[in-house]
Parts: sequence; structure tokens; C-alpha cells
Amino acid sequence: MPLNGVNPDWMFRPGQVTTSSVRTPRKPEELGMEDFLQLMMAQMTNQDIFNPVSDTDFIAQMAQFSTLQGMNALLQHQLSSYAVSYVGKNVVIADLNERGELERIEGMVERVTFSEGQPMIFVNGRGFELHKVMEIIAPATKPPVDDDDDDE
Repeated sequence: MPLNGVNPDWMFRPGQVTTSSVRTPRKPEELGMEDFLQLMMAQMTNQDIFNPVSDTDFIAQMAQFSTLQGMNALLQHQLSSYAVSYVGKNVVIADLNERGELERIEGMVERVTFSEGQPMIFVNGRGFELHKVMEIIAPATKPPVDDDDDDE
């Protein structure tokens, strides 16, 4: 039974929507905006013509995904700030040496770099992932000096 009033040129075709403007570098296991848009296009292309998904559902999905991306960006910013706060502090690092034994490395954090969005702290000239910090050592403090010379 042919459907009258349906214009096949109106339907979305794969490849019509480009997402090159939303590409961001990410890990292979992460979904990005491009993946979301491809999934949304597949959902729109393959939906039941007699029971289509409403446009408000698509807008809600896009808003949820945008919120999730914003939260992820905020988390990355917070992690970066946290890593930078270690500069100049003495820390203890737990790392495996080449024999597979746990090694305790103590020293001052010299600098922080970012590789693929992840912070790396440098102690004694070696780079370590942030999660390997096991302890932050407070600087030694001197006991307060009593300047009262009142001997009564």
C-alpha cells in the first residue's frame, strides 16, 4: 500500500549531515558528539514511520549529551587544577620498577605536563601519572619560640 503525501526527498540520508566541526580528540572507547549524531541519524532513518519519535525526544537526548560533555570538561579542568597544585610539594610515589617490585619514590614535584589530556607530574626528573601519588608530605615546621622573658 503506497503512502500518499510522503516525500522521500524529505527523509534524512546517511552522509547528508557532516559533523567535522564537532570532532575532538578522544580515546577510542569514548563516545563523542560525532558518534551521538551518527546514532541519532540512524535512529531517525530507521524509525517506524507510523510511530515516529517526537522532535522533543531528540532535543532532550541532545541536551542530556551536551550536559554530559560539559560535566566531563569540568572534571578535566578540576583534575588539571588539582595536578598543578602539587607543584613544589613533597610527595611519595608508588611505582613498579622494571623487575615488577613496588618502589617508593620521594621528592618534590618539579612540574606538571599534560599528555592526551591526562596530567603527568615530574619527581626527581621522572614522569608519573597522578594516581600514583600515595602521600603528600607537609614541610617540617619549627616549634613556636617563646619570647617571654618574664621569670617570676
